[in-house]
Amino acid sequence: MGETTDEQTSQVEKVARALSLKESAINSIMVELSSSIFTVELAQVNYSFLKGFCELQLPEGERIEYKKEFPAKLTLEKTICAMGNTWGGVILIGVEANKTTNKPMGIPAGIEMTEGLEEKVVNMCLSNISPPLVPEVKVCEFSSEVESKDRAVVFIRVPASHQSPHEIIQTHETLVRTHNRNTSADLKTIERLIRRRDEMSKMASAYSPLCNCKFLQVEEEQFESVVMHPRLIFEPIIFFNKQTDDWLSEVVKDVVRCNERKPSPNKLELFDLRGDGKIRRYGSINNYGHATFQQRVEMYEGSIVIYSSMIFLTKVLRIAKRLYSHFGYFGEITFGFTICNTKNLKFGFPQRRYPFEEFVCESPQIYIERTLSIDEFDNLKKIPTEIFIELCRWFGLVLEEKTVSEIMDEILSQS
Repeated sequence: MGETTDEQTSQVEKVARALSLKESAINSIMVELSSSIFTVELAQVNYSFLKGFCELQLPEGERIEYKKEFPAKLTLEKTICAMGNTWGGVILIGVEANKTTNKPMGIPAGIEMTEGLEEKVVNMCLSNISPPLVPEVKVCEFSSEVESKDRAVVFIRVPASHQSPHEIIQTHETLVRTHNRNTSADLKTIERLIRRRDEMSKMASAYSPLCNCKFLQVEEEQFESVVMHPRLIFEPIIFFNKQTDDWLSEVVKDVVRCNERKPSPNKLELFDLRGDGKIRRYGSINNYGHATFQQRVEMYEGSIVIYSSMIFLTKVLRIAKRLYSHFGYFGEITFGFTICNTKNLKFGFPQRRYPFEEFVCESPQIYIERTLSIDEFDNLKKIPTEIFIELCRWFGLVLEEKTVSEIMDEILSQS
């Protein structure tokens, strides 16, 4: 065998580096796909996406569960409850797992495609989990190569809940995920879940500064809040001072038509008052960039006029980019949307255009949170649409994508 030349050694090194880079790129893609299952937009989830995820051969664990068939009574609810009480997670119905490795077996075979699968999952959760915990659900339909009937994989994404501990109503079990199993929570774990809920409750109450305001009787009336908190600001950056008073009042006029202005060295408060002196809308901006906007919920025969709520939300988002860009802030912003005193209220639209009045909210307060980059505030349809879909779920309502798109187009034209 001849001696290896320097040139041959160089070629070998190049090939080794290329293989290393290829392996690194593959690993990077696998990590990205495995993590994206928890964050991808619901509209982008389809059979091909789930097939690619299954090919990663990730085993069941605290945040992943596979089900070959639609589970028996309470089995699915227990897993959703446990994931909500832990870190959240994803359940794929129509994917068989190997009983030894807990990894998915080949291409997802799916379950028989029938009408109302999404509604079935939502109704199961509303009927059997307390307080209500409603996950994201999407039925990904595909044509079977073996059978004449279409098949489907049901994608269920459970959030880490802000209202834990949740329990199964019939058995009063509080469940958590331990590895790939649902286990009963011990007293120490329940105490931790209660502390987590209380911490989130404090954050939500910070989004509702009118709770102690003399103008608002929160025990009797409904109001909604949009709050934005820039992240990673530890020192004031002068979001408000005497020079910016008039400018800020002008920026927010589409949301708060100011009847009364209450400036202070560190905060500007704006009041939009009714003829009887009660607050219709309220705005607050401080030197840490924390902005709060509130309004009384529009009601119609015991129903929340969601149309009005979404117009309000969209108007706030419209001014957000202008507000933060003006002061040179380009980081992430925690965005929260709260509606108070919602228990037993119906979901409605004006003039009964959409017959949703039979859907009722079981929770005393709706709270939705997102962390957004400032550039995301440019997309005035994407964010409100996501909030609207989640808002519907609080009422146990799941709408077709076409209906959601039509409603949002109408809302955007009015805002």
